[in-house]
Amino acid sequence: MPGGPPSSRRGAPPPSRRVAPKPTLFGRLVLLAVALYAVGLVGVLGMMLVAVDRFWLATLIAFGPRWVFALPLPVLFLAILLARRWLLLPPLAACAFVVVVPILDHSFGLGSNDRGQPLRVVTQNLGAMMKLDDPRFLGLLKETKADVVLVQECWRDDQPTVSPDPAYHFVVDYTMCILSRFPVTKVAARPRQDVWDRGGSGDICVFELETPNGPVWILSVQLETAREGFEAFLVDKLGGVPKIYENIELRRWESGIAIDWAKANTKAPLVIAGDFNMPVESSIYKQYWSHYQNAWSRCGVGFGWTKRTRKIGARIDHVLYDESWGCADASFAPDIGSDHRGLVADLRLLPSGG
Repeated sequence: MPGGPPSSRRGAPPPSRRVAPKPTLFGRLVLLAVALYAVGLVGVLGMMLVAVDRFWLATLIAFGPRWVFALPLPVLFLAILLARRWLLLPPLAACAFVVVVPILDHSFGLGSNDRGQPLRVVTQNLGAMMKLDDPRFLGLLKETKADVVLVQECWRDDQPTVSPDPAYHFVVDYTMCILSRFPVTKVAARPRQDVWDRGGSGDICVFELETPNGPVWILSVQLETAREGFEAFLVDKLGGVPKIYENIELRRWESGIAIDWAKANTKAPLVIAGDFNMPVESSIYKQYWSHYQNAWSRCGVGFGWTKRTRKIGARIDHVLYDESWGCADASFAPDIGSDHRGLVADLRLLPSGG
């Protein structure tokens, strides 16, 4: 007989198809939360890239507690697991990358260069909290074994006159000090009075060093802080916004005169270091300082926050250098109790022609 039994030829149920479960209300809420978080991060990142020290809100974000943007990550990750919305894991991973790298300013040290003659530079703001002969600062000198140490706010009561360590040549100009293993052959400090008249810092000083590899120029700076504008905002809320813009313009002008002083009083090879009181996202930094290489951005690993309080962390102290140098490593100096963490940069004077 052709075919099989009638029951196998007629009336057989069609093969079953797997029906995807309908998304639950909780799943939809998780999807919405991830989408809103991603959109919010894009907005924050956009402001960080183009509006810091241009727009008051972006400036507050850049100098404020950026870590708050990471707080939703563990909550959203747990929600995705509970809702079994596995397709949301890659977008959340992308959000995590945006938070950690561009927003929190994590560096990976991908620009390290070991060629050339070494020069170890340290910058440390003492915050007028200790004397140079304090055992903690002397310990920093001993541990870092630096060739050049630039100190901002280097004295509290009486201006020091002798080096705290006989291994270093010592020069002080107002509250800016340099300790150098090489002779300091020239000091060119910019007059401060016009900056003081406008309420700025004005600590802009060039030191010329005579090294075995020829003269090296060091520009040491401590520029005006953004604190005054933020304090006005905390007191007057939106009424303090004009003070933020006034402070921004002061800081922009001060960076401009610092660059002009450097151009007039230095040559290559040049190192610039100190307390800039601005992060690398600042439009002021980008306008005046970004054509120099940043040691931490090039060869440091981690967040590099040199200014830390209970609520914020910001990278506002920098070691910069011109094209005469490479960077082998950047790290933190020992914590000596200042409100700024010092930076150690291992630079390399490149052979002629780079």
